[in-house]
Amino acid sequence: MVLVFLANPGDDSYNTSIVLHYPEGISLSKFNAIKQIYTGGAGEGGGFLKLSTQVFECCAASSLAADAKETIELYHLSQTRSSCGDRDSSATNRTTCRINLPVYRSGTTTQFLGTFRVTKWDNEWSDWMEMMITANR
Repeated sequence: MVLVFLANPGDDSYNTSIVLHYPEGISLSKFNAIKQIYTGGAGEGGGFLKLSTQVFECCAASSLAADAKETIELYHLSQTRSSCGDRDSSATNRTTCRINLPVYRSGTTTQFLGTFRVTKWDNEWSDWMEMMITANR
């Protein structure tokens, strides 16, 4: 398993992708977003979808002062999605995962979990391996 963190502290990123380069003999089985943090970003609502706005007025059981009104806005954090596939048909040791097409919002950090399976058991495997991961925008 591999944990990958992708952070976008800048402007909205279009056509974002992560490319995983790994040794021959293993292949990517799953690549899922497991945790997302939104710290705010460009544009109204940033990575949030506004669901509704409710205005509440003071009542006897309320902690609000008399004649006070409280506005509550409900938002839904849009979930980061990934879609993975080989970059080209001959690629046996790399996979490209497209992230939140068409836009990966500003101020979003996502933790992904990649799971691999061994496809060549006759390789001499050590206790560790090297993997290169690149992000493109």
